[in-house]
Amino acid sequence: MTVVLESLATLSVLALGTAQRNISAALVVVAQNFQDPDVLTTLLVGALVMLAALMVAGGELGKRTAREQSRPVQSAESAND
Repeated sequence: MTVVLESLATLSVLALGTAQRNISAALVVVAQNFQDPDVLTTLLVGALVMLAALMVAGGELGKRTAREQSRPVQSAESAND
């Protein structure tokens, strides 16, 4: 199956979602295989830190996308002049 990406903004959103989605799988593994509560605590702290980092990265990507969309588009003819 081929996914058609319409813009860089779409690619950025997909990348950020992919970075966060495996936390639920890790929670299942920890819950079923470890008795020590510190393992779960460590995973949750790491997930919160990663979420904060992704929010910062998302904000920066949003600013860049907004800046790129606000620039006037140059045609090939005007770029060669």
